[in-house]
Amino acid sequence: MITFAPSSNAPDQPQPLSRGDVERLCLLDAIGAEGCGIPRLVERLGLHPALEPAVLHALGKLSEEGLAEIAGDRALRTKAGAERLAQALAGLPGSSGHPSNNRL
Repeated sequence: MITFAPSSNAPDQPQPLSRGDVERLCLLDAIGAEGCGIPRLVERLGLHPALEPAVLHALGKLSEEGLAEIAGDRALRTKAGAERLAQALAGLPGSSGHPSNNRL
């Protein structure tokens, strides 16, 4: 496993992902390489349409971290977000490390 966020532990020690890390990775994966509309993102996550405001809030946090952006009514992964997702997937057993080849 790899660390999503910087850790104060020794750099050579892999750290498990937190629940928040996993949720951020799921959002980044669901956005897809080409991005998607917000209603479609909610659907991809398997959530009820009434939870769209919560997804927008989470996207805002990803945007603050520089991992995603909201352009009009679309969510997009940034280059940093794509790299973070690929890095996390590469740390999974049996993974090729490329987001398009893996589904969380």
